[in-house]
Amino acid sequence: MLARLVAVAGGLVAGVALLLLAELVLRLCGVGADLPRVDPFAGFSTRLPTFVPAQRADGTPVYRLAAGRLTIDEPQREVLATKPAGTFRIFVVGKPSAAGRPYGSGYAFPAWLYAAVPALR
Repeated sequence: MLARLVAVAGGLVAGVALLLLAELVLRLCGVGADLPRVDPFAGFSTRLPTFVPAQRADGTPVYRLAAGRLTIDEPQREVLATKPAGTFRIFVVGKPSAAGRPYGSGYAFPAWLYAAVPALR
C-alpha cells in the first residue's frame, strides 16, 4: 500500500514539475509577454474601447467599431458623432445572433427591425 502511495505521489510531483518547467521555459522565451493580463473581450472592458473617433472621407465626424473588436467576417460599423435633431438611435447588443450568424446580416433581427420600423429609414 505504501509503495502505491509513493508511486502516485511521485507521479503527481513529476507531472507538476513538468508543467512548472514548461511555464518557466515559455516565460524565459517571452511567450505571451505582450498579452494583456485581462481579457479585453470580456464584457465592456475599458482596456479596449468598443467605438473610436474617426472621420469619413467628407470630414463628417463618426465613431467606428475599434479594429480590435472586429472579427474577420464582420463589417465595419459607424455612428454619427453628433445625433441629428429629431432622431433617435437604437443599438442592438449581442453576438452572434445580432450579427446574423450563420446566415448573414440580412437575416439578423436588427435587419428585421430596420425593415419593420419605417421611422428608422
